[in-house]
Amino acid sequence: WNSRRIAVRYESWKGEVARTLEPLGLILKGGLWYLAARPAEGRGREPRTYRVSNILELTLVEDTFERPAAFDLAAWWAETSRRFEAEIFTGTATLRLTAEGLRRLARLGAEQARIAAGARPGADGRVEVVVPIESVEHASTDFLRLGAEAEVLAPSALRDAMAAAARRLAALYA
Repeated sequence: WNSRRIAVRYESWKGEVARTLEPLGLILKGGLWYLAARPAEGRGREPRTYRVSNILELTLVEDTFERPAAFDLAAWWAETSRRFEAEIFTGTATLRLTAEGLRRLARLGAEQARIAAGARPGADGRVEVVVPIESVEHASTDFLRLGAEAEVLAPSALRDAMAAAARRLAALYA
């Protein structure tokens, strides 16, 4: 970028916004690209994360900026990810998984992959793990991807949501 600012039109969770940014780097996570950038003006000048697919329009601006000499993209991303996961996960779920379920769990996210990597199935080929969840709704959507390779043991609200989803699926294919 040669330390040039960019003007973007961006679809945030609050709606469409226009920003002038100072791009610091690109990150690929889970098949999605993210831009690490500082707002060019305003009081909050700390780097932020912008999902590239949510950038509706991007224009290179003639203005340049001084890149922070101490900025380390890898270290910043690791800390940002850690903070995000600590804030987003509000509970835990206990699962009983087959070996295949454990492999599938590892594909759901970084924290799930870490948990799966440390788990060892017992003699019956199954393993119990405790994983962080954002909400019952999000967890049930994620855990449906594990199919019959996973059984939710707790919390009961999540177990009930999984059972209800299984009944709806069974009725659909009956």
